[in-house]
Amino acid sequence: VIYNVNVDEQLVLDEKPDAIVVATGAAYFQPDFIGINNEKVKTLKDILESPESAGNDTVICGGGISGLECAVMLGKYGRNVTVIDQNPENMMGSQVPAYYLNEIMELLRKFGVKLKGDRVIKKFSDYGVVLADSQGKLHLLKADTYVIALGLVPQDNLITRLGKSCEANLYSVGACISSGRNLYNAVHDAFNISRCI
Repeated sequence: VIYNVNVDEQLVLDEKPDAIVVATGAAYFQPDFIGINNEKVKTLKDILESPESAGNDTVICGGGISGLECAVMLGKYGRNVTVIDQNPENMMGSQVPAYYLNEIMELLRKFGVKLKGDRVIKKFSDYGVVLADSQGKLHLLKADTYVIALGLVPQDNLITRLGKSCEANLYSVGACISSGRNLYNAVHDAFNISRCI
């Protein structure tokens, strides 16, 4: 076992393995909205590492599990939180298992988190975030902090390159396969792969 080494295609090829299991995970999606570099716009990672840096009025951009969990956390810190998403309110968190979604929704209510669905981000400005609804009507939402929580992107570059250059049996585990996967999926992937190897 080798620790603390960045694995690249050449390292794998030099090892001449019989099987390769790739678990490169996912990274936060980074959109290119106008005004995304505004000092009020933070990444989910920024807020998770330093929740006290969120302003009193905070807008979470993204109503998936990451955005909803962030809203609960900031609600516990006493922030006034609004979650916006392109989906309607009743579809926010729809990819989350029902038993967990019910608990999250109860916590959102407890902390007074507002949900605003049917909102697509157009741009960030010094005056707020400009949103459009499905009718094309524009809305301005003002806050002290805007948190980008728009999901994860699979980090599948290594597996793609290895698939073209390596003859070993190649397997992938967890979030590098596709977005929306979680720890449960990764553990089961690994279990099933270990039975094949």
